[in-house]
Amino acid sequence: MHVRPLHDWIVVSLDPIKEVTASGIILPSDTELRQRTGTVLRVGPGRNGREVRVRPGDVVAFFREHLEHKSGKTTTRLVHELEKDTAMIREADILFVIEEP
Repeated sequence: MHVRPLHDWIVVSLDPIKEVTASGIILPSDTELRQRTGTVLRVGPGRNGREVRVRPGDVVAFFREHLEHKSGKTTTRLVHELEKDTAMIREADILFVIEEP
C-alpha cells in the first residue's frame, strides 16, 4: 500500500541514524540530535495554487522536532505502519535540499 500525500505534505524515506550500539542504544552526533535527513519519495500537488518545490529523489534535511510534535507524531506513526522508515513532513519544515557537487 502506498501513501499519496495531499496539499503540501511530503513522504520522506528517513536516513538511518548512524551510530547504534550492538544492544540498540543510539549514540547520535550533535547534528543528529536535532536534524534528520531523508529522500523524498512522493509529494503532494501543493497548497493554494502554489506547487511544491521538491521532487522525488531529492535528499532533504529537516528538524527532528517536526516528526515529534503532536500532528507529526500522529502522521509519522500512521505512515510508518504502512511503509517502514518513512515519515510525512510539510514543505515548510524542510531546511534545505542536499545536492551533490
